[in-house]
Amino acid sequence: MTRISFAGLVFAALAVVASTACKDDPPPSAPAARRASVPPPALTGLEVVPDDARAVLGADLAALRASPVARAVRDAVLEGDRELRAMAAAWRKRCGAGVVDGLGRAFVAFGAETAHALAAFDGAPPREEVVTCMAKSGAVDRDVTEDGRPLFRVRGASGPLWLAYGSPKTAVLARDRGWLVRGLSRGVKVSENDRMLDLLARVDRDLALWGVGRVPAALGASLVEATDGEVAEGPLAAFATFDAAGSRLAVALVMASPSDATAVLAFWRQQRDNLVVIAQGLALGPAVGRIEVQADGAVVSASLTVEPVDVERLATALNDRKSAKDRGSRRRRKSRK
Repeated sequence: MTRISFAGLVFAALAVVASTACKDDPPPSAPAARRASVPPPALTGLEVVPDDARAVLGADLAALRASPVARAVRDAVLEGDRELRAMAAAWRKRCGAGVVDGLGRAFVAFGAETAHALAAFDGAPPREEVVTCMAKSGAVDRDVTEDGRPLFRVRGASGPLWLAYGSPKTAVLARDRGWLVRGLSRGVKVSENDRMLDLLARVDRDLALWGVGRVPAALGASLVEATDGEVAEGPLAAFATFDAAGSRLAVALVMASPSDATAVLAFWRQQRDNLVVIAQGLALGPAVGRIEVQADGAVVSASLTVEPVDVERLATALNDRKSAKDRGSRRRRKSRK
């Protein structure tokens, strides 16, 4: 599962849902049938995320579809990624726009291991509504959890993807079977992990987009190095939100101490003008100039009202750079002939 392409997760999840739609489920084995006498729990949203998740993202897909800034980001991503654009067009042709557009909230979680990643989609369509997609999906293997919940594995070129339903309208997609099964079990979940619970309490989960996570030590150490030790210890965690109604983006770092938060704020003030100049290369100078940074206790936060033109300028600058790089590559290939 790629961690970059959120749209790709949506299409992949629906592909798997579709691929399981047309055939009746085979009867479970005798042991599975006995285990299934106690039905598996109905789970939605964060209830499917295992307790050892290190980062969680949540999205209100309807709010994002209605946001001019989010639409600008979507258009910029599709414009700059031919493969993703083709995949999006193919799935809309196969399944119809309503299959994707009807999704409500989505949650993406990452664990400590690379394979530990899953995406849950509330408002997923029933199988009968995506039956026409089945024949155009990859090969599907069927499985069942110990408590009788059906699992489906799609064998693709980039490796297997596992799908299960946490509830009749919650589809869950994962790379790792074990992590998916843990998420769908009656075990401890991320909302019961004290560290993550503290972070989850810091964000408004009714907003269009939010995310919380623990910062890897190596990444935190880079901030200590960049400040020549003025920041004694790297950030412990981070959280962010995007308010689609006001196009307001906010990002915060949880530092080890108030003094470290103050040091980060001082570093920003020292570097602000330089960063504005550097950002001009990506046409983001005005946006960087509008960023507001403040420290409150051990938390340092930055916020910005994002405008669609900011996204458009960035996309244009990146596309121009890519085009120039492609032209240079073509000239070098010609010169070697």
